Parts: sequence; C-alpha cells; structure tokens
Amino acid sequence: MKLVRTEDLEPDMVLARPVTNATGAVLCPQGFVLTQNVIDRFRRSGLSAVAIEAESSIDASKRLSELEQRYEGVDDALLLSLKQAAQLYFETG
Repeated sequence: MKLVRTEDLEPDMVLARPVTNATGAVLCPQGFVLTQNVIDRFRRSGLSAVAIEAESSIDASKRLSELEQRYEGVDDALLLSLKQAAQLYFETG
C-alpha cells in the first residue's frame, strides 16, 4: 500500500482502503478500481491523497503483455512452464 496524491492518480489504480467523506460515509470501497471520472471527483472535492495498492491492476496487465512479447516464438517446454507460472502469478497477484 502507498499513499498517492490525487494529482498523481491514474485510471485502473486500486484503492487499498475505503475513501470516506467527513461524516464517515464510504464513497468508494477498498478494492475499487479507479476511473477518470472518480479521480476527477476526488480532485474537485479537495481530497489530497488516497491509499493505493502497491501493485495495481494496470501493472499486472502491463506485465502480462510484456511476458507475451518475451516468450513470442518460444517452444521449449521448460520455458513455457515458467511462462505459465509467471502468468498465474500476475493474474492472481
């Protein structure tokens, strides 16, 4: 988990803790995947920072894409089993 300023938020980041208003009402739950609309609302509301999962879903999808590129054309069984293990790791976190 890391604290990220609202100016630095990006779509697809995942909340590590719920975001609440001044009365304690939950605006977005833990695990919520940020969209640009929600980020804009946070910024307009004066919210300064939120807790984000250290490894967001955008990182996992980027890593999966890079993994596919690195293993393109590989037909060695051992290397392909390593690729499969890495895919499982990135998909499940």
